[in-house]
Amino acid sequence: MRKFWNKLFAKKNNWQQTNVIFELKAELSFRTVAQVAYKDDNGNNKIIRFFNDSWKKEVVSLSGKLEDIGFKIFVHTPNLLKQESVTLSVTKDGEVLQENNFKINKGKNFAGWFEL
Repeated sequence: MRKFWNKLFAKKNNWQQTNVIFELKAELSFRTVAQVAYKDDNGNNKIIRFFNDSWKKEVVSLSGKLEDIGFKIFVHTPNLLKQESVTLSVTKDGEVLQENNFKINKGKNFAGWFEL
């Protein structure tokens, strides 16, 4: 029994999780009303509406996995006069972990989600 307790307390606390801070960023080549969706540090879905050409937020991830955040943006662009772009990126400690650049064709009325 003594061996069991020695092994148990000699190990590092595996049940303790380390918090990882991700920076979520959305950049648009035009100003519009858009909505970003992601999961917060409690795993709850968050949808935030903004009016601008960029959005940025630091999110704490308890699992440390980028997949658990589920970062995406909803954009509505009525009748664009030129081709526009939407860029979604996630950074950790200043290093870009994932980035996607999406193009929206001109002259179209577009409404939809872009997902990282």
